[in-house]
Amino acid sequence: MLWVVAAALAAMLYGWFAAERRWFPHALFADGVKTLRAVADRPTVYRMGLLGFAGIAPGDAPAQRVRFLGDAATLGGPVLWSGVGSYWFRDLCPRTGCAAVAYRADGTVAHAYPWRPREVERAWRAAAAPRLHEFQPGYAFAANAHPSHVLAYPNGDVSVALKHYNAYPYPLGVARVDRRGMPRWVRRDYSHHIGQLDTAGGLMTPALTLGEAKLPVKLRGFGCADKNAYWSLINFIDGEGRLTRSMALTRALLDSPFAGAVNHTSNPCDPLHANAVHRLGPDAAGAWGIAPGDIVASLRNLSAFAVVDADAARLKRLVKGGFHQQHGVTHYRQAKFLMFDNLGGDGVHGPSRVLMVDLADGRETTVFPNVGTPAPLRGLHSDVAGHIDISPDGNRALVSFTRSAVAVEIALPSGEALAVLTSLHDVSGVAAFSGELAKRRLEHAAKARLYNVSYIRQSARSD
Repeated sequence: MLWVVAAALAAMLYGWFAAERRWFPHALFADGVKTLRAVADRPTVYRMGLLGFAGIAPGDAPAQRVRFLGDAATLGGPVLWSGVGSYWFRDLCPRTGCAAVAYRADGTVAHAYPWRPREVERAWRAAAAPRLHEFQPGYAFAANAHPSHVLAYPNGDVSVALKHYNAYPYPLGVARVDRRGMPRWVRRDYSHHIGQLDTAGGLMTPALTLGEAKLPVKLRGFGCADKNAYWSLINFIDGEGRLTRSMALTRALLDSPFAGAVNHTSNPCDPLHANAVHRLGPDAAGAWGIAPGDIVASLRNLSAFAVVDADAARLKRLVKGGFHQQHGVTHYRQAKFLMFDNLGGDGVHGPSRVLMVDLADGRETTVFPNVGTPAPLRGLHSDVAGHIDISPDGNRALVSFTRSAVAVEIALPSGEALAVLTSLHDVSGVAAFSGELAKRRLEHAAKARLYNVSYIRQSARSD
């Protein structure tokens, strides 16, 4: 026994000197660690958001991303693309891909924000958390985490909603990164999807908390058995990353005359799934007491949207209609709202479409696609995700068909297609692909999920 203990102590002592002075087998061990980390950190094709390949050469991808239609010569202003991280936009961010890319109105690149998973991970792990995530075997931040929705701050920074796979719950939180892609702050607060920035740099965003295991409303006889249900919030975060207010959206619904609608959820573990929040503009009026400053929240799993009194956190109205699993409900004018209707359809165009809902008269109008829409754009579809953003002057909108890798800029209210923005990428040098995909990546440009393209408001830098 003494011999075994002595041998163990000697091995430990040699190991310490080997690590400190880089003696054998330090280099061999370090290479092994690097290899294991690279394997763990390498995203799978699914996690990268690959949707397929286009009929163009990889090197032609950058020039084919923006295409103007008809007489359109420019976009309605500078725009910001979500980069999705890991390997996308490698022509602009060769090492790790881009978290976001800003384009000028003429379709040229203004700035690229590198995705820096290591730096973001350090800031995220250091942030205070209401409850730690539950990670599944094989979880690695760089491989499982990715940016989804992005917005531009007035100084040129961007807010980035962070998601990941192999963990519960699915949102990582929200970060503010500078023009080099370095995080200024990261909130580990289960913020998710897309919100809205104000001119002072304040961010309003959907979020969630892990609430009661069962809601106080019977959900068709079943509940959320294995995990606590997600309860939806609206968080208000200042420019320094401090939480200034949190609005309990699920509680506002349950305390309203519309509480019974929760019985129609498509997922009792995530009854509301608020995927966008947006303040009503200064001309909001005309129905149900809606007023400027109210908040509209898109509730995907109820196939409904809510209008909420921002000061009293009181739900004024829950709106349902011919739309289904919608995203990005946005106030347009007076009592009119636009949305990305994922699965509604009108029997002629759709199912994915831009729908206008007028609360004043209850009318629903399909804006895009329509009879004048070019044939290649009539079949665009995204069963989940998608977004719509209205230009600052209200005359155009950007519509993101996430699962088609395409965003279309349309004129409002006609729905005329003005430009097509396609998420095309050269991944010929990426080793994550294998088999037939490894061969195709050498011959064709890849198409990837496109969560959102949003206008950069005039107060924000674009170059």
